[in-house]
Amino acid sequence: MEYILDESKIAEEEKYDGYYAVATNLSDPAKEILAVSGKRYQIEECFRIMKTNLDGRPVNHRLPPRIRAHFLLCYTIPHCWSAVCWKRG
Repeated sequence: MEYILDESKIAEEEKYDGYYAVATNLSDPAKEILAVSGKRYQIEECFRIMKTNLDGRPVNHRLPPRIRAHFLLCYTIPHCWSAVCWKRG
């Protein structure tokens, strides 16, 4: 098997080295989208904690008060968990 490097493609892609690109279909201001995108790791960490440490599973609600309550729990539990883990060292 033989590999051949396409030097023109490499040169074309090198123009973007050091840049971080975000593709979206949202019409919000770019500054707001980048702010949310920058915190993506926190969101992913919350889901990881809920799925592994807390053995969380998908829950489907249809009533607005239950949806808000579920969202509140999903938002606060990982923060509480982090605080407990931080205190325990």
